[in-house]
Amino acid sequence: MSCSGAIISKEWILTAAHCFTVSEWHGLKATEIRAVTGLVNYVKPTKYTQNRTGKEVHRHPNYKEKQVANDDLALIRVKPFDLTIAVDIIRLSDQGFSVNDYVPCMAVGWGEINVPPGRQNTILHKLKVFSSMSAKACPHLSPWERAKIICLQQENGKGLCDGDSGGPLVCEGELYGIGHQVYKEIHNDYERRDLERCGVPGITHTYMFVCPYLNWIHHYVSTVPSKPASCYRN
Repeated sequence: MSCSGAIISKEWILTAAHCFTVSEWHGLKATEIRAVTGLVNYVKPTKYTQNRTGKEVHRHPNYKEKQVANDDLALIRVKPFDLTIAVDIIRLSDQGFSVNDYVPCMAVGWGEINVPPGRQNTILHKLKVFSSMSAKACPHLSPWERAKIICLQQENGKGLCDGDSGGPLVCEGELYGIGHQVYKEIHNDYERRDLERCGVPGITHTYMFVCPYLNWIHHYVSTVPSKPASCYRN
C-alpha cells in the first residue's frame, strides 16, 4: 500500500496506522518499508531524492480498523535524513486548534487526481482547504469523536483520495493533522472507509488531530513537544 507521511525528525516519519492492514501488520518487518523523499514526481528522482528503509515501526496501541477517530497513527524510524532545501522537518503543533471556526490549511499528499483507472498518481500535490472540528464540518459524529479529528469543508471535486493517507495537514506552518478516513451518511448511519473516494458529494474527509497524541509521539521522538494542558481553542 502506498501512503504519504510527514518527516517530524531526522529519523522519524509520522503516517497513518491504516497504511498497514491487519494482514500486513502481522509478520511485517520494518525493513520491508521503503520511504522516498526529496522529489515531486515519484518516477523522476532528483539530486535531492533520498531513499530509506525502515528500522522500526510503531502503530498506536489503541488503533482499530474501519472506525473514525480510531487512533489512526503510526511512526516509522529510518536512517537519518540529510536535511536540504527539499527535505526538511515539519514541527508538530502544540498550540491547540479552533473548535468551531474554519481554519485555512494546506493538505499535501500523493493521492490520485484525474488518473486513469489502473494507474497510480506519481505527482505530489497540495490543496488549500478549510478545516474545522465543528459538528457542521463533522456531521453524525459524537463530541468524543470530533475531539480527535479535523474535518475538511466539503467542496465538490476536491478532497482526499487513495494515496493521501498519512499525509500532513499544515496550518500556520505547523503540522496539525494526518490523513485519516472518509465517511458518508447512509440511512441514518454512516459508512466509514479509507481514503479511496475523491471529491464525491456528501463525503466527509478527515484527519487525525495530532495534538492529543503528542505524549505518545514524544515517547519515541524526544524532539517533539509534549501534549499541552489543552489542545483546543474556542
